[in-house]
Amino acid sequence: MKASRFTILVILVLMLSIAGCNLPSSQPVTPNAYTAAALTVTALAGTATAGTPIPTNTLFATFPAPTITTNTSTTPAPPQVSTSTPSGTLFVTDVGANCRTGPGTNYDKIASFAQGAYIPLVGRNADSTWWLLKTGNINCWISGTTGRTSGPLDNIPVVQAPPSPTPGGTATSYP
Repeated sequence: MKASRFTILVILVLMLSIAGCNLPSSQPVTPNAYTAAALTVTALAGTATAGTPIPTNTLFATFPAPTITTNTSTTPAPPQVSTSTPSGTLFVTDVGANCRTGPGTNYDKIASFAQGAYIPLVGRNADSTWWLLKTGNINCWISGTTGRTSGPLDNIPVVQAPPSPTPGGTATSYP
């Protein structure tokens, strides 16, 4: 009788330990960051459609039933990535760049732009090596070596450079 109780106890402990293990599941592994982001957005959207609790006179709040939609297409849709790019004639910085009071490194720096900035163009020097940009309520010059133009250049006028600053100023030699 003791042996049968011991056997039952051992079997019960084995069954509980197997049930408590974290065995691999059949859920698919997320293949990349875009799919992970899409799953997160989907989960958040499902949470948003669940709604807010409806107050009741009972101890527990009730929630409206969530609306579930299914995708009937045979291929999964790729995640939607915003590709909005400013329009018009722009200067796009390829590196971090300084913007100056005139077309040259001898002019004072008055603004800086990070890599990937899109800034509206309003003018250029005669050989198109420096570009006059409109940022906020000021205009400044940026070297053409720090980025590229985007959009039509037909209406971008040649602008005369302001007088050179006096020698011995605080301007640095970075473009």
